[in-house]
Amino acid sequence: MDSLLSLKNVDVTGKKVIVRVDLNLPIVHGKISDLSRIKRILPTISYLLNNKAKVILISHYGRPGGKFMLKMSLSPIVDTLTSVFGVDVKFAMDLFSNQTRAKIDGLEPGDIILLENLRFYPEEEENNQGFAQKLASLGDIYANEAFACSHRAHASIAAITAFIPSYAGMLLEEEIINLEKYFLAPKKKMMAIVGGSKVSTKIELLQALVQKSDYLVIGGAMANTFLHAQGFDIGTSLYDKNYDEFCLELLAMGKSHACEIILPHDVVTSKSMDHDTQCHVFDINKVPEDEMIFDIGPSSVMNIIDKMEDCKTLVWNGPLGAFENSNFSAGTTMVSRAAAKLTASGALLSIVGGGDTVAAISELENQFSYASTGGGAFLEWIEGKKLPGLVALENSKNRVSHL
Repeated sequence: MDSLLSLKNVDVTGKKVIVRVDLNLPIVHGKISDLSRIKRILPTISYLLNNKAKVILISHYGRPGGKFMLKMSLSPIVDTLTSVFGVDVKFAMDLFSNQTRAKIDGLEPGDIILLENLRFYPEEEENNQGFAQKLASLGDIYANEAFACSHRAHASIAAITAFIPSYAGMLLEEEIINLEKYFLAPKKKMMAIVGGSKVSTKIELLQALVQKSDYLVIGGAMANTFLHAQGFDIGTSLYDKNYDEFCLELLAMGKSHACEIILPHDVVTSKSMDHDTQCHVFDINKVPEDEMIFDIGPSSVMNIIDKMEDCKTLVWNGPLGAFENSNFSAGTTMVSRAAAKLTASGALLSIVGGGDTVAAISELENQFSYASTGGGAFLEWIEGKKLPGLVALENSKNRVSHL
């Protein structure tokens, strides 16, 4: 973290501060269903407003493919931002028109303006230098407050830092400080829980964690792939075909690194995901050929909790079952409650990351040591990869250190 310059250490009074945020928010029936990403950037926004900065918010939303799509406009978010920030947030329908520049030039200290979806411009995802320079010309200072997007080499994350004094926002600082605190030198013993649907998307994560953890719990449909590789009959369950060899190699890695890989030994099954479908609990040796595995069973839950009570650190990414359906949420819920209780007692340091994970434990989020806003960024950081957004800030440090 010492390699990044903090926004808190620069005079922002009267300055036009471009803040790259992540407003890729869940919208259901035209309404934002979760305000957590907005609330997490509030400390930075409050700091800028209290210090009389002129705030220019930039963000993406969805994947419009470099074209204007009305359903992916950021304009519906303006009223919510106004409500949360307590300031009338202005909006510009594009990035570079004369009208937009006039609105920006007309900002008074303490004003906020939100610019339209960056991904309406193909140059954003291309990390185009000219586009980044035009973005930078809109302000005096840039702050990256989008850790969740910092694994993307996009113009508003990476290239822009070459053209404007650039700093880490408070949320980004908080993310890195906590990841370093809990993961670089974790208190032993350490448990990692990795769930979700596909082994293929988490190969490097699993390889990294098996070398750092004392226990590696594998859940969700990912566990089906490992069970299939070991010759268990998983009925009609989803699994990653052609990954048997990798699964067996990871199990062998676990033994060589003294990491116990924990797979379910009982499961909750059903014929479909329908809410009114009948559910059953089976030993992993007795899964019916016409049923699918949707969650870990109660005995597997107790095994995980027993091992967790022997640990000092927990890193969690991915639910243990199809938690969206209440029939299959018990595994994730019971383990998360146990983790929250151990954290509250001071026995466990716990960090969770990834959109599905945070959603799955939403009622308990504040009871974990830290909940990361990052999905892909969280995973790539744990894998040991350099995040383009952080590298860009590190490289910009020498250019602005004289300020």
